[in-house]
Amino acid sequence: MALSIPEIIVMSLTSVAASMGSSGLPEAGLLVLILILNSVGLPAEDAALIATVDFMLNRLRVMINVMGDCVGAGIVNHLSQPDLKRYDSLSSVDTVPCCCRMKPTSSKSTAEKGKRLSLDSGVEIEIV
Repeated sequence: MALSIPEIIVMSLTSVAASMGSSGLPEAGLLVLILILNSVGLPAEDAALIATVDFMLNRLRVMINVMGDCVGAGIVNHLSQPDLKRYDSLSSVDTVPCCCRMKPTSSKSTAEKGKRLSLDSGVEIEIV
């Protein structure tokens, strides 16, 4: 059974739309497969045959997803190094630097009150 051009287009669009939200769900590959088969009118009953192989494929998909998350966290860490070094220079301050106003956790604050710091990311911190 050959697919026509409109069926291929519908199958492609359904695949892209279904795969966007299914990466974090375990065993979502079978669900997406049944969705795609139904969208082009193919029998979805044979998807049970794929379930035997999908167990191992799902483990590989999870591994790739976790690896991508780790690479993303590494990139954010690398790009945040200037700001992190600036935070380290504030180690004598009793307050946690952030973009909102916070009070010191103890009465022995060694930082100058009212001092404003500007980070490379454009965020300004005021010590209160």
